[in-house]
Amino acid sequence: MREFEHMPEIGDIFSKRHASYQDWEVVEVYKSTIDGLEYARLRNKNIGDKSVSAVELTRRGSDWLRKTPA
Repeated sequence: MREFEHMPEIGDIFSKRHASYQDWEVVEVYKSTIDGLEYARLRNKNIGDKSVSAVELTRRGSDWLRKTPA
């Protein structure tokens, strides 16, 4: 059984599990030159940008939920 869903792509929307008013859009996916891991840069129009490990966004049991288009 796979632990991860497909990796985040530009335009995907994620939300924190316990903060539903915070929708974050993936604006960039990049590989770190320091640790070699993939990260997603997320943007929230009210809060700003943050970088999160791409694996953290998609792993089972994560605090992040991928929102599906309506």
